[in-house]
Amino acid sequence: MADAGSDRQTQEGYWKLFQQGLIDKLQIIRKDHEEHNFDRGYIQIHTAGAIAPKPYLLWFNIDTMPYRQGHEGWLEESIGYLDRDDVFAVGGSYNFPAKFKDAWDG
Repeated sequence: MADAGSDRQTQEGYWKLFQQGLIDKLQIIRKDHEEHNFDRGYIQIHTAGAIAPKPYLLWFNIDTMPYRQGHEGWLEESIGYLDRDDVFAVGGSYNFPAKFKDAWDG
């Protein structure tokens, strides 16, 4: 779990989940830290992946979750794709101008 500059109340919630064993690793970055910067966000993404102890890594920005309305099965569907031998990663974007191509037809 990586958090980049949430308020104190949110970070305390993460700490409680960590203490309860519901989060196995926790990276919290203060708002005043130099890595709490849009242009340096890649550091947080790399670190979260590097410390992940599980076979799957789920990285999402919590502020994008409301756009998943109507796609409640997105997590199960994504895991299903990851179980395929021809799939390395699953991503999603509403940035249509940056879309290259679909992985396969359908």
